[in-house]
Amino acid sequence: SFPTRRSSDLKHILFLSLFIFVFASCDEGRLYQDRLIVPEEGRVVKLHVNMSGVDTWPDGYTVVLAGFNNEKEYSLIAKSIPNNGDVDLLMAGIGEEVTSIELCVTNRIRERVYSFYTQDFSTVDADTTQLDAGTIDAGMFNAVQQGIFIGKSCVGCHGTSTTAAAGLNLKEGVSYDGLVNRPSVVSPEWMRVSPGNSDESMLYQILASPISKEWGHDHSQEVESSIALEMLKDWIDSGAEE
Repeated sequence: SFPTRRSSDLKHILFLSLFIFVFASCDEGRLYQDRLIVPEEGRVVKLHVNMSGVDTWPDGYTVVLAGFNNEKEYSLIAKSIPNNGDVDLLMAGIGEEVTSIELCVTNRIRERVYSFYTQDFSTVDADTTQLDAGTIDAGMFNAVQQGIFIGKSCVGCHGTSTTAAAGLNLKEGVSYDGLVNRPSVVSPEWMRVSPGNSDESMLYQILASPISKEWGHDHSQEVESSIALEMLKDWIDSGAEE
C-alpha cells in the first residue's frame, strides 16, 4: 500500500501548491491579466459626439445611435443617447446585415423618424470603428426644420424665392419666429402654430388635409410621409418648443 499512499501524498502536495499560486495571483490582481477577452459577437462602434436637444422629444420618441439595413426603416440594433453635452458611447454586436450607422430619432416601434448623421457601414470589415460625429443639434424643432421645411423644399416658396409666399419665411434661423403664435395671413383667425393645439394650427392643417386647395395650391401634396406629419403634430401638441 506504500506506493499508493505516496502517490496520494504527491497529489495532495501538488494541489496545495496550485492553490497557493492561484491565491497569490488573485491577491496581486493579475490572474487574468494576460488572458484574451473575446468581445461580443459582431462589430463594434465607438462614438464621440457633442449633443444638444436630446431632451426636447416627448414620450414615444428616442434619440439613438442605431444600425439600419437599406431595405428597412426599422433599426436592427440601437442604443439610446443618454444626455446632452459630450457623449462617448459604445455599441457592440453589430451584425453583417447592418449597412448604415445613424444618429437619429426613432418612434415606439423603432422606426426611423429623422436622421441627423449617417455613416455608410456596408463595406466596414474592422472589428471596431471609431466615429466622431462632431456637434449635433438633435432637437425636435431642428428635425422639423431640416426634415420638412428644407427636406420637403417648403423653403422654395417660403424663403429662397424673391418674395416669401404669404409673408412666411421658413428658412433656418427665422422660421420659428414666423410660425409660433403668429396669425395666418390667409385666415387671421388661425394661428400658424398654436402651441399645444395642432387642430387649431394652420401649418399642420394645410399639410395634413386639402383645405388649401381653394387658395390655388394644395399643400397636402408636399408632405406625404405619415411619419413626418406625426412628428410635426407631436411637436405642436407638446408645446412647439424651439
